[in-house]
Amino acid sequence: MLFFRKPKVEAMSKSDIAAEIAAQHFWYHDIELADGAWTQGPFKHSVPATRALLERVEIKGQRVLDIGAMEGFFSIIACRREAKSVLATDRLNLTPKIDLIRRSLNVHFDYALMPGLSGISDAIKGQWNEKPDLIIYSGVLYHTLNPTGALVKLRSFMPENGLIIIETIATISDKPELALNADFKTYGPGNYYFPTTGWLGWILPFAGLSPIDCRYFTFNDNNGNKFCRIAICCMAISVPVLSSPPPDYVPPHKRWYLNDAKIDFGEYASISEFSSQSRSSINYKSTPTFSGLSSSELMANNNLLADPENSRLALFDIN
Repeated sequence: MLFFRKPKVEAMSKSDIAAEIAAQHFWYHDIELADGAWTQGPFKHSVPATRALLERVEIKGQRVLDIGAMEGFFSIIACRREAKSVLATDRLNLTPKIDLIRRSLNVHFDYALMPGLSGISDAIKGQWNEKPDLIIYSGVLYHTLNPTGALVKLRSFMPENGLIIIETIATISDKPELALNADFKTYGPGNYYFPTTGWLGWILPFAGLSPIDCRYFTFNDNNGNKFCRIAICCMAISVPVLSSPPPDYVPPHKRWYLNDAKIDFGEYASISEFSSQSRSSINYKSTPTFSGLSSSELMANNNLLADPENSRLALFDIN
C-alpha cells in the first residue's frame, strides 16, 4: 500500500493548471480546476445519483472514506463541506492528478493507493484509529468478483449508525438476481456482475446495511438493454446473522446455520470488527418519499429520480 499525504499548496496560474490538465491526458471526472479550465473527463454515469444523496448527508465534522475515488470528485465535495478528514483510495495510481487537484483547488484530503478492499482496514486504523462516519462507494460494486463479500467487508469498516452510499449499475426488477456480464457484452472487461434492485433490497440488510434513501436514473446500453444507475444510502445496523435473536429466515431446526454464518462473514473480516466502535454521530436529512426498493415504489416516485446530466463539478460547487 502506498500512502500519499497532502502536498504543500502553492498558488498556480490558470495557464499552468490548463497545461498540467493537458499533460495528464486521460481524465475520468469533469472537474473545473481554474476559471474555465476543466479536466473534461467523459464518464458521467457514476456521479449524478451519488451526488443527489450526498447533498442530504451532514458531512461537516465527519470522517469520510471515498473508495474508488479516481480523481476525487466526491472527496473535493466532502472537503468543501468541512469534513473533519477525508481519505480517498483507488486501485489506480493517480497521484499526479490528485496532486494537481489538491494544489489547484487548495483542498486537503489524503490519498492511498490500494489494489482492493483488503488493505483499507489498515489504512483506516493508520489514518484515524477510528472508523469512518461516511463511506462513498460509487461505481465500484460491479467491478468486484464477489459483490456480496465486498458488502460484508464494507460493513466491517463502519460503526453503527454510520452511513454508506453505494452506487451501481442495476436493473429495476423485484427478482433478487445477480447477472454475470458474460463475455463482457454490456460493459467491457472488468465489469463482472450487475444486480437487480430486488437483489440489492435483500442483500443490503443481510449485510447489516439498512437502506434509508435512494436516487436513480435509467438508460440504455449500446445493445438497447435498459438499466438504471442507482445510489442507495444505507445506515449501518446490527448484522442479522451475528445478532440475537436470529432473523426470521432461520427456523429453529436450522440454527446450526448461525455458526456457519459467522465463519462465512469471518472470511471477509474478523467478527469483532462488526461491533468494535461506538455509534457514529453523522446525520442524514430524512426524506418521506423513500419507502423501499420495490420496482413499483421506485417507478412511481419521481422524487427519487436523479438528473443524469449533473456530473460536472464547478469551481465553487459544494454539493
